[in-house]
Amino acid sequence: SDRDAAPGQAPSAAMGQLRSEAERASRQAGEASARVEEVAALLKAEVSGLRRDFSVVQQRLDSELMEATQQMDHFAAGSSALASNLGGLREDFSIVRDQLASDKHSSPHGAAGEQAGRPPEARRQDVLEEEV
Repeated sequence: SDRDAAPGQAPSAAMGQLRSEAERASRQAGEASARVEEVAALLKAEVSGLRRDFSVVQQRLDSELMEATQQMDHFAAGSSALASNLGGLREDFSIVRDQLASDKHSSPHGAAGEQAGRPPEARRQDVLEEEV
């Protein structure tokens, strides 16, 4: 015990113990610091990998979005052309219907009147040519 030791030895033993504890704490701090640096390097590599993955995914999404936009534009153009064609067909149908109704009322024998014996395609062609 420190009480039994000589007066000069007690502080020396205590100093040795403190020195030993300080060296052990210093070693542990160094090991902990090395582990922190190791974990930081791993995290840095992981973040870098995630950034690359995100960049690849973002490029794919941008590409798919561009393709989908082009398809929608193509579809819209096709729909517009179809609507225009349908409008033209409606007009043609309306003209033919009006002409047939006019022929039916003005002809003594109905729609067959002066064009009797001609096939329906020929009568329709005549009506369309008259309108043009």
